[in-house]
Amino acid sequence: METLHDKNKTHIFKKNKVDKKINHTNISTPTPRPTPIKIYFPNISIHKINETINPDKRIGNKINKSNNIDISKYLVDESTKILVYSSTGIFEVVNNNLFQLYPIDKNIKELTINNNLNLLLDSSYMKRYDTPSYQIPYHHNIKYKTVRTYKNDIKSNIKFVFEMENESIYDFYVLITSMEVTCNENKKTELNKFVKDEILSFLSRLNLYR
Repeated sequence: METLHDKNKTHIFKKNKVDKKINHTNISTPTPRPTPIKIYFPNISIHKINETINPDKRIGNKINKSNNIDISKYLVDESTKILVYSSTGIFEVVNNNLFQLYPIDKNIKELTINNNLNLLLDSSYMKRYDTPSYQIPYHHNIKYKTVRTYKNDIKSNIKFVFEMENESIYDFYVLITSMEVTCNENKKTELNKFVKDEILSFLSRLNLYR
């Protein structure tokens, strides 16, 4: 015969099972942290960008300003990056400390927007070691680079980045996050409409796309 004590035990056991089930259903899966993605334009040459943006472009003994476009009002940040290239690797100076860098390589994705503008999406980046290095390799070369970041709108998350050395642009890309990238029903990579519009607007402003 089942006693009152046994009934209480059964009731507690069932209640615990229900509570565990409820608690389990309330546990949410953590949202993946957005990762940075660089967008490059393989059909737009760095030479063309320099001609368009760099002020006081010198041709022979003359200064050509006819094609110069002023985008200074869209500038939101400017910083200096100090890199040390050596036979043992690449280092970066951060807050007077020297950190070695190592690459995190990702697959590059290709896509086309507006029917004729080709893009390369690169999630690769350089990561710093946590512990600083205390000795610069004997054979090394120091590069001082300027990084200028522009936005169409100050509130926008889409950044247009120019990396410069000796007042000459050597790299240009758009910086977004993985939140702005999706896959369609055919498993093809797509950018959201806002990012597309931002890119087309900025490039058109520079006469780099029509």
